[in-house]
Amino acid sequence: MEAGLVKKVLEAALLAAREPMTPLELRKMFDEDLSTDVLRKLLDELREEWAERPVELIQLASGWRFRTRAEFCLISNVSTRKSHRDTLAPCLKLWPSSPTVSR
Repeated sequence: MEAGLVKKVLEAALLAAREPMTPLELRKMFDEDLSTDVLRKLLDELREEWAERPVELIQLASGWRFRTRAEFCLISNVSTRKSHRDTLAPCLKLWPSSPTVSR
């Protein structure tokens, strides 16, 4: 599979994922062998491509995920479900405690 298509599949999977995805989970999406080095290169390219956007691709101990950049957390009243808390974590840390924010 062409690298550009692989990168699009990775991007779509990471945007749709509720939890961080490990490199192993990402590699298992492809029939052919995707080396760890190639995967890392493509993820780094994706991270660079998203550098100027309000969402960033980050690597955590538990895997890779997209999340909202802290500087774009300008929403005053947010009620979040548990599944969205990790993505909005940088935002929630900026706001004072409020009954409208589920923690």
